[in-house]
This record gives sequence, C-alpha cells and structure tokens, in this order.
Amino acid sequence: ATMNITPPLAPEDERSIWVYSNTHPNRRPPDVELAEARMAQVEREVGLLPERDKRSALKALCRHPTLFVSSAHAVLFLQSEDFDPRVAGRRLAKYWEKREAMFG
Repeated sequence: ATMNITPPLAPEDERSIWVYSNTHPNRRPPDVELAEARMAQVEREVGLLPERDKRSALKALCRHPTLFVSSAHAVLFLQSEDFDPRVAGRRLAKYWEKREAMFG
C-alpha cells in the first residue's frame, strides 16, 4: 500500500517551522515529523536489502551519517516513487551503486 502523506517542507517554509515551533515549543511541525518518519522508513528499507545491493549506500552512510535525512536525492526518490519507502530505498541504493561505479 502506498502512503498518501504530504511531501516534506521546502526550504522556503523554514519561517513557518520557526513560527510553529515558537507557538508550540514542545512539538515539531506535523509535516516535519512526517518527512522524518518517511526518511527513516527509506533507511530501514535500504537496511533490509541483500548485502550486495546495499553495500555502496552503506559506505556512503558511514561517511555521512545524516545522509538519509539531508540528501535531496533521497527525498526526490521518495516523492517520485509515490512515497513508497521500499521502492525509494531500492532506487536510492541503486543510485549509490552507480555513483560509486562512476566516481569511486
């Protein structure tokens, strides 16, 4: 089943996050929480892939531990795959495999 959740906030919405956070100091904006939860699902799905399929993504993740939450590619893959974390995770792993093959 595909998740039908709004996409993550764009950088220009940072002011809205700031306003929300100051109005509700003990809560994060719902869109931010959903975006983080979706990226955590993508990271989990990459972890479930066979070792040979996720090797390059894990190397990149070791070098940059916040890769899945800070990468524009990860968000784009998730959006382009209708917010299906399994498909987005496979696509992200394939991206890192190709990137490693091209650039080392």
